[in-house]
Amino acid sequence: MAQNEVHEFARRLVEPVAAGVVSGDPVLVGQRTGVAMSSRDTSGNASVDYLGGYNLSVKAVNDSGNSAVAYGDMIYYVDTDTPKLSKKASGIPFGFARSEGLSGTLIAAGATATIEIAQVDAVLGTADLAPGSITTAMLAALAVTGAKMDAFYSAVITGTGAEQNTAHGLGVVPSIVIVTPTLTAAGVTLTQGTHTTTNCVVTCTAGDKYQILAIA
Repeated sequence: MAQNEVHEFARRLVEPVAAGVVSGDPVLVGQRTGVAMSSRDTSGNASVDYLGGYNLSVKAVNDSGNSAVAYGDMIYYVDTDTPKLSKKASGIPFGFARSEGLSGTLIAAGATATIEIAQVDAVLGTADLAPGSITTAMLAALAVTGAKMDAFYSAVITGTGAEQNTAHGLGVVPSIVIVTPTLTAAGVTLTQGTHTTTNCVVTCTAGDKYQILAIA
């Protein structure tokens, strides 16, 4: 046995929990969800179980609105909600909905009921997320910033009157391309062509100047 082992199984631990936590409450410790096995003591701690099956209050809503809870649905923890468990994937994974001897719908859309949740004790990484599984409804307002976007902004380009190819380096066909003139004479024309995975394609009046903003 390793001499630095502290717990053989780190399933049930004494942890710091939020004020007001009582035995049986779902809790969040850092990014790990569990169920309080005891009420919060005077030191701010409680015994927490991270891998059990508990009857807990769940609301049948997701990030888009009312959504029935079916057997096997993933349930998430949202600290600011009451109850804290629902189908809101913007929260932190908590466990799977189940009920002994039942199948199908466990909670009608919009309703709140107590059902068994089989806890999961894992943190999802990007490899666990299916393509397209994060929708715009799951993104907080102002969460997407310039630093997080895969975008290309060109230097000033001088038009030739013919179609010009400008490498963007995004590796995919841009979803948005904005072409803006920077120095124009009367009658300037900017025409976007068919952009590719390597180039932005633009035709600009000869002698006029423009820049390209492309977003993957």
